[in-house]
Amino acid sequence: MSPEQIEGKEADARSDIFALGAVLYEMATGKRAFQGKSHLSTASSILEKDPDPISTIQPLAPKALEHTVQTCLAKLIFTQYAAASNANAWEVAVTGDATPVPLKGLGEGDTPEISPDGKWMAYESAETGPSEVYVQPYPGPGGKWQVSNGGGYRPRWSPDGKEIFFRRGDAMMAATVELRPLFTSDTAHLLFTGRYVHAGRDYETDGRRFLLMKSVDQKGATSLQVVLNWTSELKK
Repeated sequence: MSPEQIEGKEADARSDIFALGAVLYEMATGKRAFQGKSHLSTASSILEKDPDPISTIQPLAPKALEHTVQTCLAKLIFTQYAAASNANAWEVAVTGDATPVPLKGLGEGDTPEISPDGKWMAYESAETGPSEVYVQPYPGPGGKWQVSNGGGYRPRWSPDGKEIFFRRGDAMMAATVELRPLFTSDTAHLLFTGRYVHAGRDYETDGRRFLLMKSVDQKGATSLQVVLNWTSELKK
């Protein structure tokens, strides 16, 4: 049961995200993400606690899987919210008041992406002209650092938090970063180029491989492919 359901609210998209995280966690570890000796203590755990990282139970689990599950089970999620405001990104509490509020410190920035340790936020902003990628502490306070130079958007963190990837036209770029003791960033370098789709969350990466969408000419009948037993891959 998701946090908002425990609080007596209607299930929505957040409930589905939370449920996905709970299922993936149990498949990867063999344990429930939230446990208690009674229904009441289990509900309290869901509302107030974070589960043990998957890597502490399954050290060989992919970092990308751990990061995905942590994001699904987080007590706070981000959303794009249409409103009469200049804020492009909003945050929604999973517990308590679920009213969207502007993401603090982001201004007119867009596409926020939280670092794996939950302490930094990468985002794109056109505050100086062309869209560039910036990083700042989350939830703050603190300064901000420009990571891209010459344009950049759609930032993504590597699972280990040591790189930030972003798009620049047909190019996929990467910048090596250090988060401690102070944030530093190397000059971004080109990874590869290709004519891929630009739309919404248009790529994913585990730090080594990239999944992107590519337009194809539709000629003739389309085919439907069904993948069987895909859940077994998550256990490897």
